[in-house]
Amino acid sequence: MVLTMSNNGLLMIKRSGSLLLLFWILAILSGNSQSAFAINDEIKNQTLLSAEEANFVRLTQFYDNLRIEYADALKQRKRAFLSTVYDDNQTEKQLQKNQIKFDKTIIKVDGLETEIEETQNRLAQGEIRVNRLRKLIAKSARSQLVASASVINRAEEQPSLNDQQQKNIDRIEKKARLKLKELEKQKEEIEQLKKKEQQRLERKERKRKELAAKEIRSEKLGRKLVRERFVEKIEPKPIKDKSMERSSKKKISSEERRQEQEMKSQQVSKRSLPDPELEVDENIGPKSIKLKDNVVVVHDFNASYLNNFGQKTNVYERSPSSAIFELGVDFRDGENTGVMNLTYVKENQGGPFNNGGWCGLYSILKDEIKETYVDVSDYSYISMWVRGDVGDENFVICLADKYWHDIGDSLKSRLITSYTTSKKLGVYWQKVKIPLKTYPLNLTELASLSIGFDSMCFEDGSGQGTIYIDKISFEK
Repeated sequence: MVLTMSNNGLLMIKRSGSLLLLFWILAILSGNSQSAFAINDEIKNQTLLSAEEANFVRLTQFYDNLRIEYADALKQRKRAFLSTVYDDNQTEKQLQKNQIKFDKTIIKVDGLETEIEETQNRLAQGEIRVNRLRKLIAKSARSQLVASASVINRAEEQPSLNDQQQKNIDRIEKKARLKLKELEKQKEEIEQLKKKEQQRLERKERKRKELAAKEIRSEKLGRKLVRERFVEKIEPKPIKDKSMERSSKKKISSEERRQEQEMKSQQVSKRSLPDPELEVDENIGPKSIKLKDNVVVVHDFNASYLNNFGQKTNVYERSPSSAIFELGVDFRDGENTGVMNLTYVKENQGGPFNNGGWCGLYSILKDEIKETYVDVSDYSYISMWVRGDVGDENFVICLADKYWHDIGDSLKSRLITSYTTSKKLGVYWQKVKIPLKTYPLNLTELASLSIGFDSMCFEDGSGQGTIYIDKISFEK
């Protein structure tokens, strides 16, 4: 059997090593030497190709491993570079911060050096003044010593007093001592009279308050009786026993008589205590006191912490801010007058809402006992005399009617410097007038006024200082 195979057939099966071997064996057995040699060459070529392919695969794997290692090395170097850049940026930022701190420290040091120089100059000036004072004291002491020595010499040169002159001197001294005792007795009598007068005024004030309280109680009781009668008329209660009905009627009638007597006595006491300057306007609100004069002074600060309505004036404050006031004397309009010194410290941090708290001064106008308010509807301005200790102080004027007083708040004006001619408080006395129409209030029921140091009064919300105020008034 002869086996013939073309080159194309060999190429088709060259990738199969076992088949080539089988064909080679068949070619030898068939005696086809040409095919056997061709198959043998193809097997050799196939062996060489498989060896080259294996080498190529190994090289490819080696290249892939090198490429992966190189990529890893690049990533590590990139990370190291980026971390170095980040560290350099952080170091540069820290250096900038340190430079800023250093510049601030240099500025502070320069400020301290200037303060030290100013302090040294003050100390030098103080030493000069001390030396001058020492010289003046030494000079005055020498002059006093010389004068005393001359007096002693003149006394020694004068002849001694005789007995008659000594007796005259003793008699004059005795008369002077008696006169002093009489003056001391008169002084004690005057003090006792003052105490009695003060006690009398206190008793009178207590009596007035008691009468006012009785009037309020009787008025409330009268309203209660009217309400009870009205309810009894609409909804009569059934009474089973007639004897009980008669006794209840007797009790009601006796109670009515007692209430009528009390109300009559209260009316008589009310007529016996007229107020020449104020009148109660019953047509306005619950009760309002209508002012009559063209200028009504609320507080003149002349040795009294109560205002001219007899109500209290005091400071209000919430930590960390604070305020304190006291009465003093200052020179204004060519004479000494009583004024109020109000010292404040307003902070901008801390407190309930982290706004530094609040502080100021208030003055009550409402009569808490009679529950009457003040009617200023006929007036146009609230005025006062003001000045500052340094001149850059600021504050606002607040007013409260019945509504705002009941909720514990008030309405504020603009800054007080808005109403001054120089737009600054200054250190000299000046009169300020604030229009009442700027307050959207019920001016027929004014309850209080106050002076406030709010955050808007200062550039950064905090400030401290002292202001002086005199003669707060309402003007038409």
